Amino acid sequence: MNINELKTELDELNCTFFKPLLENTDIWDYDDFSDRIIGGLKSADDYLLSDELRDVMAHINEAAKRLDYLSRPIKGEYTIHQNSSGRFECEAKEYTCGSKIEYYTRDDFDEKYKWFLSRVEHDGDQYFIVGSDVTLEGLRVRIRR
Repeated sequence: MNINELKTELDELNCTFFKPLLENTDIWDYDDFSDRIIGGLKSADDYLLSDELRDVMAHINEAAKRLDYLSRPIKGEYTIHQNSSGRFECEAKEYTCGSKIEYYTRDDFDEKYKWFLSRVEHDGDQYFIVGSDVTLEGLRVRIRR
């Protein structure tokens, strides 16, 4: 199976399993959904199962969000620069704390240039990309619709 076939299979799984499951239940939204289980939780095993299923649902939700993101068409590629308010921006977007960012840089592990997905944060002094030491000024970014 090549990468595109895998993506197609996962998109189908997202549409036929993940999304319907997430749309038809709201219990995964809660930190503690034990009071929302019909009949309640009666034993230590029930509580373990509840905790594990909540974790599984959180992972399914994250997988569905990532697959949705990757399925969105690319609007364009841009170069970001710091603006007069100290934030980074391109023609299509201004980045603030928590902003998702898709950026192009060299991966030291693979020794290749590739796209990465992360988020922008601020440490009280400057903006940075979570999990990276890449400089934001002049960084090549990609925006999806």
